[in-house]
Amino acid sequence: MKVKKAVIAANMNKSEVPHLIEQISEYLSQKGILYSVVELREKSKKEYIDDCDLVFSLGGDGTVLYVSRILKREIPVFAVNLGRVGFITEILQSEWKEAFELFLQDRLDISRRLMISVIVKRGGEEVFACEGLNDIVISSAGISKLINFDVNVGDSKMGSFRADGIIFASPTGSTGYSAAAGGPILVPELECFIINTICPYSLSNRPVVVDSNACVSVDLPDSKNHGLILTVDGQETFSLELGDRVFYKKSSKKLSLVMSNQRLFFDVMRDKLNWSGGSNA
Repeated sequence: MKVKKAVIAANMNKSEVPHLIEQISEYLSQKGILYSVVELREKSKKEYIDDCDLVFSLGGDGTVLYVSRILKREIPVFAVNLGRVGFITEILQSEWKEAFELFLQDRLDISRRLMISVIVKRGGEEVFACEGLNDIVISSAGISKLINFDVNVGDSKMGSFRADGIIFASPTGSTGYSAAAGGPILVPELECFIINTICPYSLSNRPVVVDSNACVSVDLPDSKNHGLILTVDGQETFSLELGDRVFYKKSSKKLSLVMSNQRLFFDVMRDKLNWSGGSNA
């Protein structure tokens, strides 16, 4: 892999980040690779990334989620895990240099992850649009309460539901909120999405997996629906109103994630979810 220019996107809330930026900057300079640093802070202005060959993501899974949304095109993301969970970020801080050398030698795999495109229409007009890597959630913005909504898959009505909300998750996001709500865990490279109601008021409701080419829509017709919020990757929000229609479909862009050669997907699952058997399972 030829890298002429890199961007270091760093979560500045992590104490280890300044030193790691210094290490990577010095290394890139020695390699003759141009670089720039994008500092990600809680209230920093969103800065989109386009003109580079590679993006270093320094932080945890949340940093990767943020980076995936500010990429204007499909650029390889080299994610170094400084967080706690690390379902998405497989490369450890102690491994980054060795892993990057392997990447330059084309000896690391790239995982291409589906992203979700969401559009909200109000009175036929588009009022919100965004892309997410993990999931798009509709829920109550205030005290927990049941909401009513209709779900359509293509031209077919899937059903009318009463629940605490609904999660539309990608395979990457299947290990997040959707899993906590009883959804299936999917291999990240699969071409499909999960529709998962949150605490539905019916024992017959189950998560549904649909083809990634399906266009899914959610209608909010009930006058009791007020104070609803749409959340993208747990990081961006939009207030919904009565009569809004929310459309989900596959994004034209994917996230290209550089994989670790030290651990595979099921190694991470086994470690993080305690799939070890015995009393710790």
